Order: sequence, then C-alpha cells, then structure tokens
Amino acid sequence: MKNLLSILFLFSFVHLIFGQNQDRNTFSSNTLYVGKSITAPEAYDTNKENYYDEISPKIFSLYIEQVNFPKITAKITGRGNQFSVEGIIDNDKITCLFNGKSDNGLDGMYELKIENDSIKGYWLANNQNSTEPVKKNIVLGKRTFLYNPQNMISEEFTGEIIDFDHPKNFKEKNSSQVIKYRVGTDIIYKINASTDVLTSEMLKNMRKLDLEIIKNSILARHGFSFKDKTFMLYFSAESWYIPNSINVDADLTDIEKSNIVLLNQYIATANDVYKEM
Repeated sequence: MKNLLSILFLFSFVHLIFGQNQDRNTFSSNTLYVGKSITAPEAYDTNKENYYDEISPKIFSLYIEQVNFPKITAKITGRGNQFSVEGIIDNDKITCLFNGKSDNGLDGMYELKIENDSIKGYWLANNQNSTEPVKKNIVLGKRTFLYNPQNMISEEFTGEIIDFDHPKNFKEKNSSQVIKYRVGTDIIYKINASTDVLTSEMLKNMRKLDLEIIKNSILARHGFSFKDKTFMLYFSAESWYIPNSINVDADLTDIEKSNIVLLNQYIATANDVYKEM
C-alpha cells in the first residue's frame, strides 16, 4: 500500500509539472496568428448608418514576440495600424489580457484563449462611448508568412469588379440623385505586377480601379495592412493574404518598385467608370 501511494504521488507530481509545462509551451515566442474580428451580437447598433460595415469581419494578425512566463508581449497589425501590447498569462484559463494603445479606436482589452493552433476570445473598447463597436469576437489561426510573388487574386467570376465603399452621387436628367459605384474589370486577374514588367501600352486605357487593385496586389503579397476599407476587405478574401506590416517599402523588388512608379503615373490621370447597382 505504501509503495502504491508513493507511485500515485509520483504520478500526480509528474502530471502536474507536465500540465504546467504544456500550458506554458502553448504560448511560444515568435509565433504568428491571423484571423478576423467581428462585432459581437450584443454590440450591434442597427440604427447606425454604417451598421453593415460594422458587422463585416476585419482581418488582422497577432504576432507573439516574447513569452517570459507569466508575461507576454505581442504585436497587433490591422486596418493600416500596428501597435505593441503586453499581457499576463493566466495559467489556469490560459488567457492573455492585452491593453493596447492605437490611434484608430482599437485600443482596449484583448482577452484571448489559446487552444492548440488557434486563438479565440474578444476585444472590449477602452472607450465605451466610442462610435466604433465596443465589443468584437476574435478567431485566429496559427500561420507562417512567406512572400510569394506568384500569389494572384482568385478569379471567382469574370466581369466587373464593384467598389461598394466609395459611392458617388450623380444628378440625372430629371434632376433626381442616383448613387453609383465605380467598377473595374477582369484584367486584374491577368496582370501580375510582382513578376511582369509593365509598359505604358498595357496601362494607358485601363480604369483607375483596375490600376489601384494591380498596384495594391504588390503590397498585399508583402503583407501590407490596408487602411482603406475597399482594399482591406478585398484582399481579406484571399487565403494567402496575411497583414503583418504597415510599411513594406524595403521589401519590394526592383520590378515591383519600377511597376509602382509607372502605375502611380497612370492612376493619377485615369478615369473611373461608375454604374448604378
């Protein structure tokens, strides 16, 4: 009986140490998580003009820089912003509490639970009177960022590309006001400005939206986080897109730099085509 109790005590002690180490190892330094946040149902405000924009998922990344149990430091990138946060690991709940500071209303408390290769939790705004949603649910997955110049926009359909985030009012002949949206074409699926040397002949008759998407595809391949909602949401649909930087200038290849200069020249003078939806 004495030997049995000793064995059981030893087993319990080993299990306790193993369990603690397992929890601690769940939080690893230099680990990238990518996913989306979405306004929590209890924070919906259907009376707001931008209600549908509020409830649309927003992509962002969380990079765990260093774990010095129980403290943790991380970097959050999203919506064209990047900031560092610090937190405490709760060994029982495996929960991190982050209090970030940013200039776009993202500062608040991040309560996140890491489970294997995913992170789930929520964000609460520091400013409860903010015009932004005050609570968002978060789901992230472990990812590895790797620049690939061959990444292309998914050709889900052929036809016009619609920019719903920049509507424009047009006055019709009967003096009524009509809202129209700028549209692009399927040329964006055929040009890769990270590998192809662009020419004036290729760009001279292109629509402005097409030129902007081709240019921003270069930045998206390098993990650039877009502040403009049109491109943030557009590239969020791509499985290869991982926002992890707000400045990728130093990462651009010579071909990409040259193409961006030429694209900017044509973007400055190109026209948009608008249609009523």
